[in-house]
Amino acid sequence: MFSLKVPNGTTMLEISYTGYETQDIAIDASGVVNVALAEGKLLEEIVVVGLGINRNSRSVAYANQTVKSDDLMALPNKNALEALRGKTAGVRITTGSGSVGASSKIVLRAEASLTGNNNALIVVDGIPIDNNSSIGGLGAGEGGYSDYGNRSNDLNPNDIESVTILKGPSATSLYGSRGASGVVLYTTKKGGKGKPKISFNSSSSIEKAYVLMKRQDKFGQGLINPDGTTNLDSGENFSWGPAFDGVVRPWTSPIDTDGDGKVEYLSRPYSAVPNQLENLFRTGRTNTNNIALSGGSEGFTYYASFANTNQKGILDNTDYNRNNITLRATAKFSEKLSSEFGVTYANINQNTTQEGSRAFEGQNAYASALQAPVNIPYGELRDYNNPFHSFGGYYGTYTINPYFIANEYTNNGKINNLLGNFSLNYKLFKGFNLNARVGANVVGTEINQTTPQYKYENHLIWEDNLHLVERENRQKSSGAYLRRDQNTKNLDLTATASYNTTLDNAGKWNLSTTVGYNYFDRTSSQLTAETQGGLVVPKVYNLGNSLNQSKSTQLDNKYRIMGFLGNAGVNYENKVFLEYSARKDYSSTLPVANQSFFYQAVGASAVLSEILKLDKSSLNYLKARASYGTTGKDAGTYLLQSVYLGNPVAVVNGDIYDINFPLNGQTGFSKGNQIGNLA
Repeated sequence: MFSLKVPNGTTMLEISYTGYETQDIAIDASGVVNVALAEGKLLEEIVVVGLGINRNSRSVAYANQTVKSDDLMALPNKNALEALRGKTAGVRITTGSGSVGASSKIVLRAEASLTGNNNALIVVDGIPIDNNSSIGGLGAGEGGYSDYGNRSNDLNPNDIESVTILKGPSATSLYGSRGASGVVLYTTKKGGKGKPKISFNSSSSIEKAYVLMKRQDKFGQGLINPDGTTNLDSGENFSWGPAFDGVVRPWTSPIDTDGDGKVEYLSRPYSAVPNQLENLFRTGRTNTNNIALSGGSEGFTYYASFANTNQKGILDNTDYNRNNITLRATAKFSEKLSSEFGVTYANINQNTTQEGSRAFEGQNAYASALQAPVNIPYGELRDYNNPFHSFGGYYGTYTINPYFIANEYTNNGKINNLLGNFSLNYKLFKGFNLNARVGANVVGTEINQTTPQYKYENHLIWEDNLHLVERENRQKSSGAYLRRDQNTKNLDLTATASYNTTLDNAGKWNLSTTVGYNYFDRTSSQLTAETQGGLVVPKVYNLGNSLNQSKSTQLDNKYRIMGFLGNAGVNYENKVFLEYSARKDYSSTLPVANQSFFYQAVGASAVLSEILKLDKSSLNYLKARASYGTTGKDAGTYLLQSVYLGNPVAVVNGDIYDINFPLNGQTGFSKGNQIGNLA
């Protein structure tokens, strides 16, 4: 029993509750209303199972999960994959690093390949997207790399209506080899019938370095001898020296900062610096703003949005800015013909940092900081132009100031990502539909990386009893510039015919079938050019400013796969379900004589709570399912034949620069280390 205050003149109340039928109740003179709502008919949850096919969730015979928009956006998120983290079972999402815009990896259940790609296939509105990572630097090994993210990062999470996870071979057989590691289906928002609606949301968050290496606080910089004794060495980059005693000692190299002929230096107690690594980082922040317009009429709907995500990283000189534009429309031309159209565009400008390189290679600020003794105060090193922290007075013999690395080495990426799709659906007759969908994903990436010219001077270092010793051969660089342009074009075409009917007069047995054809083509190119031997003019980052002839590398890649697919399902009274699906692919990466492979899967499920007529008050829904399927992957591109590398490196001379062909006007080729196999 409860009471309501209603405006004067009110004669009717509308009473509604989820799962029950709505009632309109008249208010009589007594003002007392007794209401008993009748249980309503619950709507079946609809899930997307692939290739534009929608099903009732109860009819699906394999593992799948769907996450709705409200759950995705319960907390502020920078990208669509991050929004999915922790919201589905058996889905592992990991981010490569804490840098801005870093790549995210999504693995369903577990890795299936030791050397291949284990990432799930990302599909947006029926179109698979290019989800490769953009990597700068040397990409692997000791030289380090910079991570410019993968392209699922470019999606605007505010545009997503739902995400469906398909796991296992039975769930993904319709996608063939590309779906062998599972499929993540994104369905974006559509407009609805009614007046135009404008929505706006804004979020802001702050980030701080959280997981950091734990370090000891008993010993400071120096050396440990074979007999176990230690010596103070102010140029060392590890804490291998004497135990801390709190005595005030010099910690920077002595230099003449004012030209009076006398040297100066900085001193501090010989003790560990509290929160040393934490002080290396700054507080990051992310601001996201999104505005959307939607509406429509009986035969036409539209949705448009614009979003901006701006992030300041936790390391100096790292930032990320993304602009998203989305347009989507549906049209119903007649009772038989309808269409959908969608286009999304993302523009990213990103300054990141190098990872993976060793501290004494001078490109990784965090690696340099990790090697610093625990008695070095990072709060003072931030002013890297200060004479005591610059090329003369900086304490380290083997490393350079991490703030100099962060602010003077640049790793910039500019990315343009365009995804478009168009589909037509025609109802030929009752239960029989024809659908054609074409989509394209075009990604352009421009990477610019710069290395400044610098030279750390010979310096004096402090030893035991404040004895001074000169040390030479400190870090230096002749400067470098690298430019990389990457372009990827994906084209996907799918045509399907589906037929649904009842098999008996009573309507207890029902049949659903789908047959189709899928064509996928990917073309990618990468052109990399870099200076050699250093820069002629400092801080002029241009290939024409190379001391020696600049080096260029071109990589072109083409891949094509096409397949025929089918799916058939039978159900009895919408309680017992049996489903079979199959696909045969033809891949361009396999030998011509043996380039096709076949997938199939079968599944069954039963809604036991209805078959056994269980009491809904104690158990409202119980379903059992079982499925079996086969899957696999085709080969990577150009793995079947031996290849030759044109104009390779002739002499590796990393301390200066490599010597490359053409050498003295003579071109050269080297045979790859891969043995060809055409079988």
